[in-house]
Amino acid sequence: LKERAISLARHYKKSLGISWRASPPLFLARIAYELFSVSVPIVSLYLSRTVINILSSANYATQKVEFYQTIAVIVALNLLNLLFSRANTFIGAMHADKVAKQIDLEIIQQINLLDISYFDNPEFYDQIQNAVRDSQSLQSLTWLTLSMIKSVVQFVSNLLILVTLNVYLPIAMIILCLPGIFIDKYVAKRKYEWQLQRARTDRKLGYIKRILQAPAFAKDTRLFGVQDYFKKKHLDMWEVWFREKKKLDKQRFIFTFSSSILPHVATTAVLIMVGNGIFSGALTLGDYSLYGGVANQLLASITAVTGVINQSYESEMRLTKYAQFLEL
Repeated sequence: LKERAISLARHYKKSLGISWRASPPLFLARIAYELFSVSVPIVSLYLSRTVINILSSANYATQKVEFYQTIAVIVALNLLNLLFSRANTFIGAMHADKVAKQIDLEIIQQINLLDISYFDNPEFYDQIQNAVRDSQSLQSLTWLTLSMIKSVVQFVSNLLILVTLNVYLPIAMIILCLPGIFIDKYVAKRKYEWQLQRARTDRKLGYIKRILQAPAFAKDTRLFGVQDYFKKKHLDMWEVWFREKKKLDKQRFIFTFSSSILPHVATTAVLIMVGNGIFSGALTLGDYSLYGGVANQLLASITAVTGVINQSYESEMRLTKYAQFLEL
């Protein structure tokens, strides 16, 4: 476990370095958006609570000014969030392209440094296949770090709000989310092991596909009349690939769906508890919107944190192979 943590920290450092070198301005812009987007959901819940409480109060007619002011703030916040979200999509796409270029150059440079004897070894091409595929995890690892920070901030914020209602509910939600962590980890490991085992078969499948599509082979396939032979070979290999992938995806669906049902038991308990508080007069109608939204956000943040942990685990597996390729 210690070695895996050290390896992951090394990969994080490399990922951050590549993201920064690709474009410092775009890198900083994406971080700024992540920090801004953390506060929007919680602020929106409090604003919605204010609106509902105004409309449900006995003297709501005297609170028109406060109502319109709150609505104006909600609209401004939503427009600002929409603007930043669209801008972040645009900036993120440009930055991802620049990072991909950096990674491609790293792979190309490594290949050009190797002795020509490597190119006579089929295992070398398997390593290239795995390295190119797994290098994509390097780009996502930086944003997994930011997602982790963002999710933890959201988790703590929603936790502090929800404990004012009942201290045991957040604990129950955390416990009920634990099975999903181990299930996602197991599924990710199974899928990656399957991809490693299929590296050479996937290269063969790609080779046959190129024969059927590339202009360089068009004359030969027609001259020797082998189109049907290669089409059947391609179809047979694809059927095997699809059957294996379908089996894995089916297992993932069953396991993840089953584990995701449990946390919703706790969110339902929150709604029932708030409803009872409103009936007794201890809570307001606005509290139903606030605590219901906080419970859902807490569940989402727990899911996000566990998702980042599992994605980091998967990235560590993939980037270990990528690092081994760069050390050839």
